[in-house]
Amino acid sequence: MIVRELNVDDLEEILKIEDSLYIDKWNKESYLRDLENDIAYNYVLEHEGIIIGYYGFWIMFDNVDITKVSIRKEFQGMGLSKILLQDLFSRISNVDIDTITLEVRVSNIKAINL
Repeated sequence: MIVRELNVDDLEEILKIEDSLYIDKWNKESYLRDLENDIAYNYVLEHEGIIIGYYGFWIMFDNVDITKVSIRKEFQGMGLSKILLQDLFSRISNVDIDTITLEVRVSNIKAINL
């Protein structure tokens, strides 16, 4: 498994995963804006050429705001979100950060446990 930067060519697959996971999902335009945003960082978790997860975050001053942590349904429950978070922590280890936030719905028990 590798974690690499998300690129425009990934969006078709990312949007399929979004459709399967979320009611209130990001659309292609949201991702395109995020890819152009200087404070936004987006990565995919890939295994044998298949995107099985992705995450994004914004760095604003001394805060990291996690925008997405998503794992394809058939791969959930295997601890893969932890791989994404470990990758995040390694990427921000040299940045002076006071807080990391992830906003989730009260009903999203998986995200709360993460």
